[in-house]
Amino acid sequence: MAYAPLPSLDDLNVREWNQLTSTNEKIIEFCQQVGLIHVLPTQPYPKNHTNWHLGACATAADKWKWRCRTCDVTIVDWKNFMRDLCVEYFIQHPTIIGDIGHIVEIDESAWTKRKYHRGRQIDNQWVFGGIDRVTRECFAVLVDRRDAATLIPIIYEFFMPVTKIYSNQWAAYNALSHPNNASHRYGHQTVNHSVNFVNPTTLVHTQNIENMWMVAKIKKKNQMRQHRTLLGSHLLKFMWRRRFGNRPFENLIRLIQEQYPLV
Repeated sequence: MAYAPLPSLDDLNVREWNQLTSTNEKIIEFCQQVGLIHVLPTQPYPKNHTNWHLGACATAADKWKWRCRTCDVTIVDWKNFMRDLCVEYFIQHPTIIGDIGHIVEIDESAWTKRKYHRGRQIDNQWVFGGIDRVTRECFAVLVDRRDAATLIPIIYEFFMPVTKIYSNQWAAYNALSHPNNASHRYGHQTVNHSVNFVNPTTLVHTQNIENMWMVAKIKKKNQMRQHRTLLGSHLLKFMWRRRFGNRPFENLIRLIQEQYPLV
């Protein structure tokens, strides 16, 4: 294999070296230019595609794998199509959870925090959600604020009356027990997370909703570099998979039939 002529590496200053190695992508590109890493896969691939690059992959041993730009576009298009189907499904079949004798845990979660407070400054995105302990049905919606004026109407929208609600002691939830607001509709109990995870007196906890956030964030993290504008549709796809997780393919076919009937 013929390699490109080596640049005058020993003449580079610290700033130039930093520019060459500031990201993993640039390090890979540099190693390919100097012949340390292959430019194309060494094993033959179907379809004779030649538009290859080393891309990030959370499941690979070294976190990188060969990807075909041609195939990646197709995969991205299909994923966007599937998310759009989930959006349409919940527009036509709104989620309603809870009932008499049901307990629903609610919580808010931040989704766009910077890791270790490093990197460029970004606005935080909050998500409000709940999960029914009996049916395991859930909902998750984007919210701009976490005040009572924002969260209480969402509870009215997604919860059946007389549902019992467990939450942390976020001040906005106090409106659920206010005599002039919603005390006649919902039973409401809390746990103080600054003291313990389970209320030692009432045994109230919100560990199911905390687990739901963990699973949803892991699934999103596996979608490498997903833009934050897609977060809403990602949440709806997560809700859809929670609802139909036991028979996903069959329900996906039914969903496509419903949205695109044969004429």
